[in-house]
Amino acid sequence: MNHPIILRALNWRPAVDPSPRALLADLKHRCGGRVDAKGLSTVANDSDDSAPIAAIVLPAHFFGCAVAEVLGLQPLDHAALRAVAAAPRFAWEEALDLCAQAARRTRSVLVPGTHVRAFGNSTRHGAFVVGPDGSVMAQVWQTHRSRSEEWLFDERGDELPIFETPVGNIGVIVGRDAYYPETARMLALRGADVILSPQATAAPLNPWRQLSGVWKDAQQNQVFAVEAHMQGTMWGRSFEGRSAILGPCEITPDGSGFLSEPGDAFFESASSESGNLESEPLKEEPLIRETQVGLRERSQAQAVFSIFPHLNPALYRNQPWWQTPEGPGGNRP
Repeated sequence: MNHPIILRALNWRPAVDPSPRALLADLKHRCGGRVDAKGLSTVANDSDDSAPIAAIVLPAHFFGCAVAEVLGLQPLDHAALRAVAAAPRFAWEEALDLCAQAARRTRSVLVPGTHVRAFGNSTRHGAFVVGPDGSVMAQVWQTHRSRSEEWLFDERGDELPIFETPVGNIGVIVGRDAYYPETARMLALRGADVILSPQATAAPLNPWRQLSGVWKDAQQNQVFAVEAHMQGTMWGRSFEGRSAILGPCEITPDGSGFLSEPGDAFFESASSESGNLESEPLKEEPLIRETQVGLRERSQAQAVFSIFPHLNPALYRNQPWWQTPEGPGGNRP
């Protein structure tokens, strides 16, 4: 399979960009395909090579803000975060329906940011994965928690699923899971072609810290990756990062690993003065970053410098976790 794949990442600045509902409507307008009189996509067959397939990632906390908007809450402080986490079912369903409409209209696998959700006395931080038909494929929960996230959630997930989609095999990395190398490696060992990652990195921006996350995962595992960042203040915390579409260095024109922009442009943007995030947009950062790739290009990178032959899969297969239903060997013949 080497369908053209469109990868999209959104920068989101809550103080200056549209509300979640308005932004999803704008996304449908910007990225939607042809539609018929009933508002349905005229390209119903995923095997139609004339219509590129898309994967879209929205920044961390976007979905939580969509739930807050349904409830009429402002995502200002920790109390609002907890209110959203314990929101009634109708609010979650209404926010999910908005995302499902966007996924159908854009014919995309959509990761609509992240959310914190309460389960009894505990909370988890995760992301929905919505298919091109608008169906919810899964909720993926963050599997690690750093000290800096103790305020956010307290219960970790214990699964790293792979989704077989028209975009290829998708893995999702939630938040700071990107800074734990085993997370992406396990997804790669299970056959991930593309990693989608909603992010919210603590301000001030440190480009070297950001490179140690999703960029590092793309290089260590020779996968395509999309990271979408939230910029500004939310839940009483300040965040700043730069959204990016990434690939193996071997296939990027300047060898930087950045597909949506030259590597030098990333560092120039990251080191420039951003001004007041709460009062004006970051003029150097577009709302949407986009690029088109083919899965065959990943094979070309592996041909130039193949990483996996240097690993020891026999060692991994001898470990009990490999053969569990969630492990790399669980879904293999």
